[in-house]
Amino acid sequence: MSELPYRPPADWPLLICGPILRRVEKTAEKSIISIFVATSVACKVELLVWGADGAAPWISDTHQTRRLGNQLNVCVCTVSILPNSPSGELSAGMVYKYDVRLTPQDPVGAPQSLADQEELLTGDFPLGYDKGELPTFSLPPALDRLTVLHGSCRKPHGGGPDALQIADILLEVARKEAGAGTRENALRRPHQLFLTGDQIYADDVALTLLPMVTALGQELIGAAALERFPDGHVITDVDLGPGEKRENYLKKVSTITSDTRQGHLLFFAEFCAMYLLAWSDELWARESSTARLQLEDEVRSYAESVRRVRRAMANVPTMMMFDDHEITDDWNLDRAWQMNSVLNPITKRIIRNGLLAFAVFQAWGNEPQIWSQGSHKNVLDALTIATGSAVPPLDADPALVDNALGLMPVSSVERVRWDWVLDAQSHRVIALDTRTRRGYPSHKGPAALLPDEEITSQLTDRRPDTDRLTLVIAPAPVNGYPLAEAVLQPAAVAAKGGYYGDHEPWVANRPAYEKILAALATFGRVVVLSGDVHYAFTNHMAYFGPHGESCCIVQLCSTALKNADWKTLTSQAAGYFGQTQVPIIESQGWLGFANGVEPETRADWWHDLKIQAEKAGDTARSVLFRRALAELREHPEWFDETALAEMACVPDGPWPTEDRVRALEELLLRPNSQNWAYRITYVRDTRSVVKRGSEVLNRPISLLSGIQWLFIATEARDVVGSPNLGAITFQEISGHLEVVHRLHWMTRDLFTPAASSFPGTVVHTRHVAPLSIPNVAERPVPGWSP
Repeated sequence: MSELPYRPPADWPLLICGPILRRVEKTAEKSIISIFVATSVACKVELLVWGADGAAPWISDTHQTRRLGNQLNVCVCTVSILPNSPSGELSAGMVYKYDVRLTPQDPVGAPQSLADQEELLTGDFPLGYDKGELPTFSLPPALDRLTVLHGSCRKPHGGGPDALQIADILLEVARKEAGAGTRENALRRPHQLFLTGDQIYADDVALTLLPMVTALGQELIGAAALERFPDGHVITDVDLGPGEKRENYLKKVSTITSDTRQGHLLFFAEFCAMYLLAWSDELWARESSTARLQLEDEVRSYAESVRRVRRAMANVPTMMMFDDHEITDDWNLDRAWQMNSVLNPITKRIIRNGLLAFAVFQAWGNEPQIWSQGSHKNVLDALTIATGSAVPPLDADPALVDNALGLMPVSSVERVRWDWVLDAQSHRVIALDTRTRRGYPSHKGPAALLPDEEITSQLTDRRPDTDRLTLVIAPAPVNGYPLAEAVLQPAAVAAKGGYYGDHEPWVANRPAYEKILAALATFGRVVVLSGDVHYAFTNHMAYFGPHGESCCIVQLCSTALKNADWKTLTSQAAGYFGQTQVPIIESQGWLGFANGVEPETRADWWHDLKIQAEKAGDTARSVLFRRALAELREHPEWFDETALAEMACVPDGPWPTEDRVRALEELLLRPNSQNWAYRITYVRDTRSVVKRGSEVLNRPISLLSGIQWLFIATEARDVVGSPNLGAITFQEISGHLEVVHRLHWMTRDLFTPAASSFPGTVVHTRHVAPLSIPNVAERPVPGWSP
């Protein structure tokens, strides 16, 4: 029995992580299939892909792994298929299988395939689902058969079971119901998985897990694990141990503001170890080991789910974007935080290590082609340890990497870009970097998550030139949950300060928020995928621009994959301010004034909104009034004064007098006013109790007790605060396109211990939102209530 906190290195297989399917795309120029692998020794890597007809495979060029440490070698391997390929082209409606050929180089050994990896294709969860079968994938088909999965925020000791394993269950169900390798299986299975942030929690590692992460990092990197911090500390120093020692160190020498500094990752080796533990079961201590049994229940539950997560990520193309926890909580929250971070050598080193690990384990596979040139390649080169050396080139020239990562006050080289675009048959996906490209209109006020130039380059310049639907990945919801954004978060900020509240929704900076809405409106119809907030929901916006244009913006939020607590479950219970059959808040309308208003008029509006807020009491409508009150008067120092003078946005009502309504109408109808308006509608599950209770994914309804059936049939109609994974499909009803957002969530049976990986009953909340271009009758207008 192993007493080590991780699997003994002598037992490690050649393949210690992966294969993870990454970018899979077919364009007019070529098709590509990419995988990520990590190996314990240096290897040459080849990817082989077969179609259903079993013809000769497409074979990649030979790729050499990059050596990051003594026992950590990584590679993104890509097959490129040209339109005139003798083996044909990729097409939707087909199931493709693939294998990986690994040829050890140090020492030289015979080539190994996936079948040569111990129990990978034959264990309890074989990578191809049936024993001996290879992993598979299918191209995204047309919208009417497309299935897209999304989720974020997966913390090992977060509450609840790991919802990312639902992706594996969905793949398994599609295979059983449609038949392996069939056209129906190709059309029914999940086609893309988007992880929209916080794939690891670098700033909040369980104190029982951190020693294992640190020790594993030393094994992986070896001599180079003795990275020396600017103050001389190395990973083996006892005064950096988990708990108070690490917290006191960070308080003393850094500007890190996370509330969980006791378990904050510091060294590059630790970041690497955390990623491997998140996506592979190979390095975890075996289930019988004393060290594993000593982990807290939630961490053991996470460890036992990793094999299913690994299998899912091997069978569905997976794309990723960071949020804050891959680096640290509050990352670039405001200008003060950002400036302090680049001026403090310890904080800068931690951010650098987190970004370098993100580059290797996430960004490289998003767009493999850009990491073969320019600043992107320089970053990978700086990490790659040459044969015969013990340290990476980064040690000799850290400024080159810091410049490329934007960690200098002024960058002297082309900065690495983290945003990306992915095309498919009937849709385009645009992922926004809202962390490293922010704008700061004031020193301590809310950031513009994207300034004007980034909105242009990351979003509007990428608008498709066809009628393909656009999916936009924005890690934080563009249109959020009003109870949290307008009441709970501002209250937390007011009570304990901005860093405590982490108050950074898009709408916290109203001018920047209105600009992102105007940019999204140019797409005609767009679906926004988000996470971050640890509860899931759906809303629909009908947007009306100043030139008669209208747009449908549907916000889909799925989170957390594993991080439920009393706050998220309270949101689930509250819903849209009530769990009645009819929600207390169904929609909210806003009126935008491009030319701003006179200070006297602004004061009058503030007075009327205050009256209406008091009349509304604690109802949902008062939330809108309070948000407008804050923006009109209470925090002008948070915003650019010029922007405030040039625009204003207020609820459509009810206003207290008819005179006020007429005055608003006159302002709205002024010639050349450039005014706009929009209405947000909150979507809820409208299925009957009987139907909700019967549509259980993975268990016969007869096995549920009456209490369990009632719970899953009535709970979480509006907001899901339990661990969840979003599944997106599309349907056309009477010529009108709709998006269906199934939020799969899990409730453990009462007899299932927390440490078990068994997900209990997998149910879903079903939200349906229109994707039709809104008509003028839907435009909000001022209203009044005597």
